[in-house]
Amino acid sequence: MTYEINGAIELLLGERLKALQLATDEMDLVFQDTTAHELTPELQSLDVRRIRAMSGLKKAIESYRLMEEEEFNKPANLLFNNFVLHGNKIEKLTLPQKTATIDALLSDLNEKPALKEALNTLSLNIWLTRQTNFNKDFTEKFVLRNETTVKAPQTGDKKLTMKEAFAELIADTESHARLNKDNPVVIWCAFFFTLK
Repeated sequence: MTYEINGAIELLLGERLKALQLATDEMDLVFQDTTAHELTPELQSLDVRRIRAMSGLKKAIESYRLMEEEEFNKPANLLFNNFVLHGNKIEKLTLPQKTATIDALLSDLNEKPALKEALNTLSLNIWLTRQTNFNKDFTEKFVLRNETTVKAPQTGDKKLTMKEAFAELIADTESHARLNKDNPVVIWCAFFFTLK
C-alpha cells in the first residue's frame, strides 16, 4: 500500500493502516459479484448436472412416445404432457426459477398416482431419483452461497467503518505533522493524505 511505502512506519501508523486495509477488504466483499463467490463454480456444475438429468428424462420419455404399443405410448404421452407443463425451455430460466420448476415437476411425479404409475411402467424411476438428488444438492449449495455472501444492507455499516478508519489515519498523520514540523517525511505524508 502506498501509505506503507511513504512513511507509515516512521509515523507509527501501522495499526491505523491495518484497520483501514481490513475495512477496505470487507467493503470489497460487499460488492463481490455472486459469480466471484468461491461456491459458484461448484454451483454451476450442479446446475449442469440437473439440467442434463432433465434432458435425459425428457429424451427417455420421448423415445417411448415413438413406440407403437399403447402400453408404452400412453404413459409416455402422459409424462411428456406433464413435462412440457413444467420443464420446457428450463435452461433459459434463472437459477431460482429452474429450482422451482424442477421442484414442481418432481412434486407431480411423486404425488400424482397416474404419473407415478407411468414412471413405473416405463421404468424411469432412476431418472426421478437422479433428478431429485441433483436438485437437492444444488439447492443446498445455492442456500450456502447465499448465506455466505455479504448482503447489500451491510454496505452502510462497512462504508462507515472504512470512513472512520481513514479519518483516524488522517487525524494521526496531521497530528504527527504538527508535532514534527522539521521532518520532511511527516510533512509530505500529511500533505499527501489530506488532499481532497
